[in-house]
Amino acid sequence: MLKNKEDVELLMKAAALAKIPPDQLKPEQPWSFTGKTAEALQIAVESLDPVKAAEWRSQAGGTISLATQAAELGLQEHTRATKADLLAHDPRAVIQAQAAADQWVKDQLADMDEKVNKIQTAKYGKPLDPNEKNLGHGWQANSLRRQQQFDQAMNGGQN
Repeated sequence: MLKNKEDVELLMKAAALAKIPPDQLKPEQPWSFTGKTAEALQIAVESLDPVKAAEWRSQAGGTISLATQAAELGLQEHTRATKADLLAHDPRAVIQAQAAADQWVKDQLADMDEKVNKIQTAKYGKPLDPNEKNLGHGWQANSLRRQQQFDQAMNGGQN
C-alpha cells in the first residue's frame, strides 16, 4: 500500500490522466496488477514520472533481461532493446538518461547562441544586444531613428 504522499499524489495524477475515477482504485502501485486499468495507469505513470515507473516496475518483480545484464557488464554492446529494457527497470539509468538529454539541449542552445553571435558579428560588427532596438540600415532605418529621436525630444528624454 502506498503511504508516501508523493507516491499517492503521482497515482492520483496518473488516474486523472488515464481518466480513471480514483474511488475505483486501490492505493497501490499499478505494476502490482494486470489488466486494462493497470496498463492505463502504468502508461500514465510512465509519462508523468519515468523514474518512479522504473522503481515500481522493479519492486513488482520486473527485472532486466540476460542480454541487458551482459551489456551492462561489458560482455556485449548495448542495443536499442537492451537500453529500453534498462530504462524500464533501473531508476538510476532513467535519471542518467534525463541528465544526458538535458545536457544535450543545453549544448545545442549554447551552440546556436555562438552561431548567432558569429553571424551578427559578421553582419553588424558585434553581437546584437536583445534589449537594444535593431532598426537595420537604409532609408527606412534612418527614418525610424529620426522618429525615435523626435519622440524622445517630445517626451523630455523619456523612453
